[in-house]
Amino acid sequence: MASQTKAQAGPLLPRLFPVDSIRVLQAQFFDNSANPPKQGQSQFALKLFAWTEGTIDFQKPHWWRVVQLLEPSKVLTWATSKREAGQMTADQFGLYQMAYEGAARMIEDGSRAWMGHIGSPPGKHYFVGQFVLVRWEGEDTLRAVVFNGDGNILLDGFQKPRKRGRIAQANAPKLVALYDPDAALQHQADIQEANRRGVTLAALLQERRAT
Repeated sequence: MASQTKAQAGPLLPRLFPVDSIRVLQAQFFDNSANPPKQGQSQFALKLFAWTEGTIDFQKPHWWRVVQLLEPSKVLTWATSKREAGQMTADQFGLYQMAYEGAARMIEDGSRAWMGHIGSPPGKHYFVGQFVLVRWEGEDTLRAVVFNGDGNILLDGFQKPRKRGRIAQANAPKLVALYDPDAALQHQADIQEANRRGVTLAALLQERRAT
């Protein structure tokens, strides 16, 4: 019987939206020290959620992905192999090189730093040009950059999440940050309040300015 070569399946999930179309991005930082990571998982991970248009419902993100945080050298090694195979441009590789060098300096300064791929199952379908750089300076001080093609998103307002009940859930994120450059969430809340009170948005805003 003749053997058949099975073609590699393509990614099941889409790339992250372009930066200029992202209205809100939430990042959740996880420390899995208490639970040994499963195969293919790392001790630290960044979970990303994105919304582009319409109502922003935190229960229904338009896009989400878990990014495993790795030693920067592992991500650079992958990028190097892609570059050598002609599957990554010089400019794209330059972003990985820049991020790696930045991570190396952070580690020299005493911080912990990782890089991680944005990808899709099955397997390890990593999207070229989409990755993260994360710096953990202390227990509650985290900064991250989401590289996304020609643009990037800086996340530097990480805070501890609100506890639900007296005991934090075992699977709860350690820190959370929000990217909302045009105050989309506040605008959405204003519209909801105006509708609830039966007034126009302009009237509601005028009332606030007068008080």
